[in-house]
Amino acid sequence: MDVPRLKKGQVAVWTAELDNVTETRSGQLVRSLSLDENQRALRFRFERDRNRFVVGRGVLREILGTYLQIDPEKVDFNYGPQGKPYLKEPSGYALGSLFFNVSHSADQAIYALGLGEVGVDLEVVRPIPEMQALIDQYFSVAERSAFGSVSPDQKLKAFYNCWTRKEAYVKACGDGLLISLDQFDVSIEPELPARLLRVQGTSGDQLPWSLHSFDLSTEAVAALVCLRDDEPYLCGRWPAQEDAENHH
Repeated sequence: MDVPRLKKGQVAVWTAELDNVTETRSGQLVRSLSLDENQRALRFRFERDRNRFVVGRGVLREILGTYLQIDPEKVDFNYGPQGKPYLKEPSGYALGSLFFNVSHSADQAIYALGLGEVGVDLEVVRPIPEMQALIDQYFSVAERSAFGSVSPDQKLKAFYNCWTRKEAYVKACGDGLLISLDQFDVSIEPELPARLLRVQGTSGDQLPWSLHSFDLSTEAVAALVCLRDDEPYLCGRWPAQEDAENHH
């Protein structure tokens, strides 16, 4: 499958379905995994979760291998202090290494690739009985105030807007839980654009990041944080349709 070579200022965003994968395709993805990844897969108690991990990781290897023009099984990872994966070897891109980030929820996954740091988060929307407790614990003062002004029929969407945007920012920074979620503000209102408003007293306009949000379907919300001058574009489902047909 051919994909355009990433250029400076571009962030490619792909989505994938982790269920309903043919046996042939599943076997192909399993064979691309490392020994460590196969061992991780075996630790999942439930077969559905194990299969989703295998597909999600195999698709990541396929995507990276396609952009790097190497076999998926040759993609090699290092991990940051908080577990964020990076490519081990220089990626061969003239402008620097290829950065990526992944998120999955239920049977959906999202992948972001760029020439600078990226963070992405996806959540399948479902009612959460403990939503108010999560808001009280993790949302900032400004976000809790904004949430209170959201109409009742939009509150669930506003919650997921806030959650995915905060997670995407934390993942872009690569610091994991070292950044307290209540110490920065994002926009949450469904009718407003996604924006990083403030981080520990610094206005979002003065930060090197930009925040983007995607409504992938009525069932899934996703957010992306990338460098301010980078522009994301949705590439669609992986693999592309004509490539997917070859796997059946």
